[in-house]
Amino acid sequence: MTPVQTGNKAPAEVRGTHQRRTGPAMNEAIVVGVNDSPSSEAAMGWAMRRAATLKLPVQLVHAVDDRWAYDSVGYNEWIRESGINFLAAAKDGAAKMEPTVKVTTDL
Repeated sequence: MTPVQTGNKAPAEVRGTHQRRTGPAMNEAIVVGVNDSPSSEAAMGWAMRRAATLKLPVQLVHAVDDRWAYDSVGYNEWIRESGINFLAAAKDGAAKMEPTVKVTTDL
């Protein structure tokens, strides 16, 4: 087998098999974007199962678009509160999928 240069890292042998990542990245949370869609639910389910297997936390993230809102009528606060409520419900659903996984949220 021939050593190859892999980015800035030391040479590694090409074996034709998946090499498992190790190091700091494997100790961080699995981040999954959530919204109100079937594909988001599937992604959250995968993330929760994977996190349980690897004993990692999960961070649920949800984005809201407030670029077109007029803050003078309180719409920005309503959008923010809706996002927070959505994330709370998603966190509850995630906890039911895998109760042993720590779940955090970010809006």
